[in-house]
Amino acid sequence: MVTTGLIAGQLGWQPGRDLMVADDAEGFAAAYIRLSRDAALWDGVRSSALVRCAEDCDPAAFCATVSALVESLPARRAKRQVLHEARG
Repeated sequence: MVTTGLIAGQLGWQPGRDLMVADDAEGFAAAYIRLSRDAALWDGVRSSALVRCAEDCDPAAFCATVSALVESLPARRAKRQVLHEARG
């Protein structure tokens, strides 16, 4: 996989291990050619990217992240505080 530096940074993936990075047409072409000619590099990047995808797209991790985000919303915290005060 070849991405821009911006996307690699947003993903948090390591260039040269999880993906290849290029920010212009010549760089993309060079990275693609390097991947297509170097079987060990291809296998390594592919394996690492598959692991990262499995980690980043794990349903349990995704649910935990979304739940944490929802719980962090100010309206959610305020509602929880009102419920707590009503009970206590």
